[in-house]
This record gives sequence, C-alpha cells and structure tokens, in this order.
Amino acid sequence: GLLVLKQIKGMELDELAYTMRLEKAETLYLNGQAEEAANSYEQLLQEAKSIEQKLELINLQVVLYTNVGKQNQSVKLGLKALAEHGIRMPEEPSSVNILMAYLDVKRKIGRRDTQQLYELPIMEDAYRSQIMNLMMSVAISAYFVNPNLYVLFMLNMTKLALKYGNSPAMAYVYGSYGLILGSGFGDYQKGYEYGQFSSRMNDRF
Repeated sequence: GLLVLKQIKGMELDELAYTMRLEKAETLYLNGQAEEAANSYEQLLQEAKSIEQKLELINLQVVLYTNVGKQNQSVKLGLKALAEHGIRMPEEPSSVNILMAYLDVKRKIGRRDTQQLYELPIMEDAYRSQIMNLMMSVAISAYFVNPNLYVLFMLNMTKLALKYGNSPAMAYVYGSYGLILGSGFGDYQKGYEYGQFSSRMNDRF
C-alpha cells in the first residue's frame, strides 16, 4: 500500500513539475521571448510522457511559429505530427486533391441538411479533440502558405466531424466549408446555408 502511495505521489509531482515548466514557457512567449519559449516547448516535448502532452506541446509550437511569422515552419511541424497520428496530407495539394476531398465530403454528408449536422454528437474524446485543435492551428498557418492546403484542412476536418462528432473548431470550419461551396464550386445557396449554420455552431460552443 505504501509503495502505491509513493507511486501516486511521484506521478502527481511529475504532473506538477510539467505544469510549472509549461507555464514558464508560456510566460516567456507572452513576454516576447519567442526563441526561449520555443526551446522550452521542445525540451518539454522530448520529456513528455503522454500523447496528450505531446499534442498539446506541438500545438503550442505551431501557434508560436505562426504568430512570429514562421508559417512555413509551423506547417511542416504540424503536418509531420499529424502524419504520425495517421492524418497524412500533402504540403502542396493539387486541384485534383481538393476535388477528390470535396467529393468525398459531399458523399459523406449525403442528404443531411445543416440541422442534422448541428445535431451530430459532441466530440468528447480528448485525443480526437486535440487532433482537431492541432489541425485548426496548422490550417491557420496554411492559409498564409498555401491556399489549397488550407482548403484541404477544412474539408478533412469536416470529414472527421461527420465521423466523430462536432467540436468547437467546427464553428469556424463549417463557415469555411460554406465559402468553399460558394466561391470554389459555385453553390452559393448552400454556401449561405453553411454560413448561417456556422453562426449557430458558434453560439452553441
């Protein structure tokens, strides 16, 4: 019994140490010491003991690189991390890649309207939620680096929502999907519907 208690106490101390070091890294970033913060994130990443910690740290790195104007580095880091979790996307998608992804999303939505998509279950799986958060962060960088990659992110995130449920990120993604439908494929009526739907989703979360 004493050994178990010691193990639990050790785990709690490890978690506390991790939290304190993470907060220190975030303070460095907020104080404009981006390079020092990036180094701290990288060191924490090397020592991270769980998938959740690793995804959290990679997401923080992606956001940091985006905000200091290193969008290319942000995209490369994010795509590499996502590939390690089974989500593989080309760094420079072609028009064919976009068309195939669009047709796949359209097929998966089928006859469902936006109300039915609104009623999808909430994504409660912590791992899936972190993957979606990471995808959203990388997509923001992709917007500045390669518009096709940004569009592919929006389409792939829509597919994941259809499979695993809605998450807060989808309030933004559904709106972007509406823009893709209108500007990209000429379906302005559907695009408008998804724009309205995005607003409802934003209120929901």
